[in-house]
Amino acid sequence: MFLGFLRDNQKIPFLTLSHKLLDSDGAGKVAQSELELLEAMKNELQVHVDVASLNGDEKELSQAFKDHRERHAAMLELIGLAFVDNEFAEAEKNFLLCLSKKWAISESRFSDMVNWVRRQLDLVREAKRFLED
Repeated sequence: MFLGFLRDNQKIPFLTLSHKLLDSDGAGKVAQSELELLEAMKNELQVHVDVASLNGDEKELSQAFKDHRERHAAMLELIGLAFVDNEFAEAEKNFLLCLSKKWAISESRFSDMVNWVRRQLDLVREAKRFLED
């Protein structure tokens, strides 16, 4: 939904942060729904790389996002990725909180963003029920 706000030079750092987020709750704990969303993000960004091969220092990666709009767009997408398996693991939350501090996103704003993503996902689930009838 917000990937269009990212610049070309932010696409690989975003995907790398996405991969680090998914790995944050332990190897082998990546849900199929998370992998599918990550693949959809790659397609939307028109980046065709093996995300597992991407690496980089989180501080360096986070510096690719210079302004408020880019940081907030990336954070909303990352929160959505964390929630796609209907679980917001503590390790994922901690990873995103750390990143939000680097991006000067207050804890209050981060909490608002998490709640917004939850509401959005609830609306998507509700809309899917309409399609089932």
